[in-house]
Amino acid sequence: MFLRRVGSAISLIGIVILSVWFSRGPAALFAFGVAALLGLAGVREYYRLLEAKGVRVFSGYGFAATVIYLAAVFVDCAVPRMGGGLGLAAAAGLLAGLFVLQACARDTRGALLNIAGVVSGFVYIAWLWSFIFRILYFPGADGRWLLYALFLIVKGGDILAYLVGSAVGRHKLIPRISPGKTWEGAVGNLAGGLAGGFIAWAWFPCGLGLLTALGLGALLSVVGQAGDISESMLKRDAGVKDSSSFIPGMGGTLDVLDSVLFALPAMYLFLVLFR
Repeated sequence: MFLRRVGSAISLIGIVILSVWFSRGPAALFAFGVAALLGLAGVREYYRLLEAKGVRVFSGYGFAATVIYLAAVFVDCAVPRMGGGLGLAAAAGLLAGLFVLQACARDTRGALLNIAGVVSGFVYIAWLWSFIFRILYFPGADGRWLLYALFLIVKGGDILAYLVGSAVGRHKLIPRISPGKTWEGAVGNLAGGLAGGFIAWAWFPCGLGLLTALGLGALLSVVGQAGDISESMLKRDAGVKDSSSFIPGMGGTLDVLDSVLFALPAMYLFLVLFR
């Protein structure tokens, strides 16, 4: 299982690294395409969790809304000379369109749950995931290396948490939500995050000072673990072990992106405040 997990992680990370690197010029469409596909996969899995609870939503509209919003934010960030604001306008228009679609439906029973399900999936996946473009095209920096630092910190922490928790984990972190997570694993994650921050400072040309990089490593470790626990809470309520079996040895897209989704806006805010 561990070898399958590592193999899947290496394959996925390789694709993401390539898409991030070729995110300038015409090849930027490749980066958008990979991000959009991952966003769509995440939204699809979220809707499946809702279905497991007996809640059916306008999934087709949710898929379209995810792509449209990500495209709008991508244009805002990659082509800032257009003035920006497309992402906000798209979000407002898509929300209004959802209410219109529900009003035109033959059966308005369950309207509240339908709208709440689509909107919560949009916020949890599309909105949080859109910060990947805000970091990738962060003003005055090579956002590619900033994203590499984020992936190193968050996923390096995840791997170390898994290894430490499996080897010496004894004290449960939050057993009612995720019985497999331990305090020892959480400390291992923090150590991995700090190590990732140090490596980013030493080797990555992303313009981070040592204290800033270590602070970022600690922040993303804590926030990333919160994202992991939050997705575990959703899966437990839905009564499933993994969000899907899309990625061998690792479960679904959400099982891989859960920590990254929370880390992206945290890193963006950190960069705005402290870089």
